Amino acid sequence: MKQTDIEMSYAKLKESDDRLKILKTETGKERFINSKCTYEYRIKSTCRVLQHIRDEYRANRLCDLETLLRHCQDKLNGNIDGIELELKEGKPFRFEKDEQEKRKERLIQYWLMCQS
Repeated sequence: MKQTDIEMSYAKLKESDDRLKILKTETGKERFINSKCTYEYRIKSTCRVLQHIRDEYRANRLCDLETLLRHCQDKLNGNIDGIELELKEGKPFRFEKDEQEKRKERLIQYWLMCQS
């Protein structure tokens, strides 16, 4: 091999190393952003359900406390499945309209397990 071929190969190697370093940095930043968004979602989702529980309790209306608290606990433990509950004052909760029927079915099965 000629010296210029070796130098060109080394230059390509350095460029590749530099690109990898940039990608590692960007990946780290994206992981941080993803973690931050995950925590924000979990907190907001849980706070919404807890506020509903408080409102229903103050109005002396009973609600399915076990399932609602389990939903909050699961969110805080990292269960990010996209399931949100439709919470209306004075009415039992329902699942928000969701195109992913499997998610609803899993939560229904989970709810049934909690009831037994």
